[in-house]
Amino acid sequence: MTGRVAPELVGFRFLEHLGSGGFADVYKYENLGRAVAVKVLHGNLGADNQRAFEAEAHTMAKLSNHPNVVSIFDAGRAQSGSAYLVMEFCPPPNLATRVRGGGGVLTPRHALEIGIQIAGAVESAHRLGILHRDIKPANILVTEFGRPALTDFGISSSTSVPDAYVAEGVSVPWAPPEQLTRGGDLTAAADVYALAATLWTLLAGRAPFEEPTGPNDALAMAKRIRTVPPPRVPRPDVPESLQAALMSGLAKAPTNRFATAESFARALQAVQAELRLPMTTMDAVQVVPVGGSGAAGAPPAPPGTRVVGFVSIDPEEAPERTVGRDGGPTSTTSRRMIDHIGTGRGPTSSSWDVAGEVVGGSARTDTSSVAVGDGSSPPRGGSVQWVLVGIAAAVAVVALALLGPRLLGVVASDAPAPSSPTVLPADALGASVPDVAGLAIERVEGRVTASWQQVDTTTFEDLYRFYDRDEKPGEFLPADEPEVTASASTKDLCIDVVRRNRTTGASSAQIATRCLP
Repeated sequence: MTGRVAPELVGFRFLEHLGSGGFADVYKYENLGRAVAVKVLHGNLGADNQRAFEAEAHTMAKLSNHPNVVSIFDAGRAQSGSAYLVMEFCPPPNLATRVRGGGGVLTPRHALEIGIQIAGAVESAHRLGILHRDIKPANILVTEFGRPALTDFGISSSTSVPDAYVAEGVSVPWAPPEQLTRGGDLTAAADVYALAATLWTLLAGRAPFEEPTGPNDALAMAKRIRTVPPPRVPRPDVPESLQAALMSGLAKAPTNRFATAESFARALQAVQAELRLPMTTMDAVQVVPVGGSGAAGAPPAPPGTRVVGFVSIDPEEAPERTVGRDGGPTSTTSRRMIDHIGTGRGPTSSSWDVAGEVVGGSARTDTSSVAVGDGSSPPRGGSVQWVLVGIAAAVAVVALALLGPRLLGVVASDAPAPSSPTVLPADALGASVPDVAGLAIERVEGRVTASWQQVDTTTFEDLYRFYDRDEKPGEFLPADEPEVTASASTKDLCIDVVRRNRTTGASSAQIATRCLP
């Protein structure tokens, strides 16, 4: 601590100092027999920071009932005049400290669970018109019930106003390129990037553009973030489908990332389906117009809307066809209202224990037993209708477990043949994306040229990779035109091309492959 003393608060008993930042100190108090965290703003800050602190209180209050957002209980001013927030106490350390402090990197299974749950918190914020702007491992805590919870909305902003780069408060290792460029407008895609970078860190033990041998100062790292292609997680047990989802989330251009946090969560759920893991549900706030009923996946809440609760987005439920924002059909999961608003944070089927589930030292493959279903209780009563519904649900779950990887275009990452399908970011329910057609490859004057039939480029984008027939394929790159070239350094050159929906992140079921004869 820097000589500041914890303020006296009526009804609170001071316990200990938890930490300090550039704008506030955080203390542990006891209130009504429970431990709480109290964030106290430094008293010598200007009016702008005072207003930002008050805005953080209002922002967190809007999301306080979300199971993956740290709850705020109260706000006020101490007798000393310092503003404070009373928040849910989450036992330290945060995820950054857990991963870097000797606890070890997380298994893919638990990184997926965290990613989907935090994506629900981020999606909820976006639907309320809020950008977090500072998602990183240090801002993900673990509740007393073992659930990851997002905190620190101190530099959040409204999605309704274009937001230029602000030097203060930016965490460079997890910030998207547009946040590191003056005049860069931030959208929901900025938070998607930061969440992808956070998951990358939890798997690798370092930030995506942090070099083990340095330099890793803010300027050097910012340059790499803006110019160097996204790297793969350097672990053999991270499946290709998860690598691809993270690569999409870390795309340089916001338009090349997942359009929403929900679509990113769906891609992670698709990876769970591929690995035959229990699928984690994503809780998202439901916003509807005043006097009307809103559609799931509605845009951020404008004036004249109200929050009616949370919906649980579960890929194991039957899909329904809805009309998207552009008027065209989109694929989405069915939604069911859940009644946990204000009821606390009990453990769920996707709760996790960091201490027991990290990988210490070297990475290892998660060998946990496979379970299917979300663990929810069966419906009450014994009517034939519920029995039939239960049978239909069981058949659907078994079908998803057996056929899900084929429907989603995903296979195990150790497939031997280069032409075997690998997954790119995809809707967990398999939105329709046309396969690449007419792919041809030929050698012309010392170079290799590949071409294929182009489709609507405003809706879809094509990605390609050249590789030697005897080597493992590398990363996919975006193709500006339906024709690409490479140097003919080998006679066994091959190319893969896949198509992706720019909005949903869904990819074509098959990867087109051709090799030089």
